[in-house]
Amino acid sequence: ITVSNIYPNPANESAEIDYTLSSSVRDAKVIIYNVLGSPVAEFSLDKNDTKLNVNTRELPTGVYFYQLAIEGKKVATKKMLVRHQQ
Repeated sequence: ITVSNIYPNPANESAEIDYTLSSSVRDAKVIIYNVLGSPVAEFSLDKNDTKLNVNTRELPTGVYFYQLAIEGKKVATKKMLVRHQQ
């Protein structure tokens, strides 16, 4: 199980995460949190896919954290910046 850093970072319109999942994983998600710890988006990962595209257009400019959760257990947390061009 691998998850790359999100790119581009900072993101404007969208960002991508590369990942690979083993065939034994039944439930994998990426959850995005704002700096207050409130979830703002959640994405289920498909083990037949290798990329997750995150639409950041609707997120306000700021700092976010994204967590990989496997079978309900949080296994990795990374930081994402969203900066919209004026």
